[in-house]
Amino acid sequence: MWKLFWWCLAFRVFNALVVRTYFDPDEFWQGSEVAHKIAFGYGHLTWEWAAGLRSILYPMMLSLAYWPLKIFSLDAPWAVAFAPRLLQSIFAALSDVHVHGVSKKIFGKETARFALLCQLACWFNFYCSVRTFSNSMEACLTIVAFYHWPSLTSKYDGTSNAPRSDWGRPLAIFVAGCCVVMRPTSAMLWIPIGLLEIFRSRKRLQFVIEVISLAVVVVGASLAADRWFYERFVFPPWQFFKINQVDGVAVLYGSHPWHWYFTQGLPAMLGPLIFIFPFAVWWASGKREIAGWAMWYLLCHSFIGHKEFRYVYPAVLLCMPFCGYALQKLQPASKKGGKKDDDFASGVSRISKEKTPKSAVWKAAVFVVIGLQIPFMVFFSVFHQRGTISAVDYLGGLPDGELQSVLFLLPCHSMPLYSYLHKKNVPMRFLDCSPPGWARSVAEMNLDLGTTQHPELVPPCTPQSCVSESDVFRSNSRAWLEGYFSQNATPPSHIVGCDSTLSKSWAVLEQKAFQTAATFFNSHFDLYGWECNNVIVLAK
Repeated sequence: MWKLFWWCLAFRVFNALVVRTYFDPDEFWQGSEVAHKIAFGYGHLTWEWAAGLRSILYPMMLSLAYWPLKIFSLDAPWAVAFAPRLLQSIFAALSDVHVHGVSKKIFGKETARFALLCQLACWFNFYCSVRTFSNSMEACLTIVAFYHWPSLTSKYDGTSNAPRSDWGRPLAIFVAGCCVVMRPTSAMLWIPIGLLEIFRSRKRLQFVIEVISLAVVVVGASLAADRWFYERFVFPPWQFFKINQVDGVAVLYGSHPWHWYFTQGLPAMLGPLIFIFPFAVWWASGKREIAGWAMWYLLCHSFIGHKEFRYVYPAVLLCMPFCGYALQKLQPASKKGGKKDDDFASGVSRISKEKTPKSAVWKAAVFVVIGLQIPFMVFFSVFHQRGTISAVDYLGGLPDGELQSVLFLLPCHSMPLYSYLHKKNVPMRFLDCSPPGWARSVAEMNLDLGTTQHPELVPPCTPQSCVSESDVFRSNSRAWLEGYFSQNATPPSHIVGCDSTLSKSWAVLEQKAFQTAATFFNSHFDLYGWECNNVIVLAK
């Protein structure tokens, strides 16, 4: 397994260095930006951290990537930008190895190789696994826990009663517990699995004792870490549920129909693999339980109004063994004895030279489900939504005396901040999109950064009718800029914004002597209602 891990790690390190686009705010604002504040003492905190909505465990883990840079004075901006992602690549490689391991336990050695091929070739894995999302860590912990949970996988290879299960299940419980404290919604997966284990296990009391004792350890560690960070006792899973679901804040960020994960979410994430996944589940008679848990996870999330692809990322990894099984079932047998090759590479080489109808079908299947992933992989990881990252990289390369302050006029949190620029004495202002009642708390929480937010520029709102500062600016950028400059005697040295919105307020910017310093391609189509084909950096 270790040899396989090193190969997967090499691939994921390459993956981490290649991905240079923006996907979602939480990659920075719930991960590396908070970790940067832990390690270096400064970084912008969003409203979730004022509300006690997030566990600090994952950012604390990411901060481990920063400490060597700080201690040995190696904290160049490029090193700071890549360090957390390189650390996450280790966990992405662990995900790859455990997808292989789960597949091997359920379907055998040959299917495990095909499953690993699907895992590495899946465009969404390449796009998301090395990003510093708690969802990426959740996906890793989920597949690791499934691998070690005897009743989920070991029963298929006959090792459920082997000595390893004595430590395998407690390890799986511990990993699942970490998963829940990081991502409270994962409880929708692990609580039913735990209840089912009570009915399956012959040693039910022992299982209950294991769960309680390990829960005390995990929850205790989480409470202690959160108490240290928040400087007060807070239980993030409860805050997460109360504010997002009871208070209805989650729907402010968009809602989707209940079937979205089944009709759009999972098909988009699997890409071409969606064409073979249903057949694999059909063929895998008696071995469908993990696919069932993947569908259960999708179903549970379907009742939550606000939906995003990454929320159900663990389901993608649970589907990979079945995608590998489909390819293995489609693989033509060798003419010698009608058996399939023992060696994966020789089998692929043999089939590539054959010209039989079955080999043609298999080649077509491999091309469709593997080859067609590459264009998606390249487009989303290298080109789509790269402008904000390129602009921040540009700012980071400017001399300290030239870069004095920055005003970002971009979609909400669509760029990294101090975790990329790594410049403490450079105040940075951006459009706020905090939910009702939190804008002032965010401004007060970040006063040490010298950032001047203006909650009074945003009209009062309720969860049912809310207009963020970002919405106000987008509706009338000229009026917003006039109000901003009237309250700030000293304009920023640089402004970063989308070409379409800046062009509507160009007269105001010219009055302040701003000129275009750099232009970066961002996207071929509109995003979140913003026309942002190019990101422009203005300088005085």
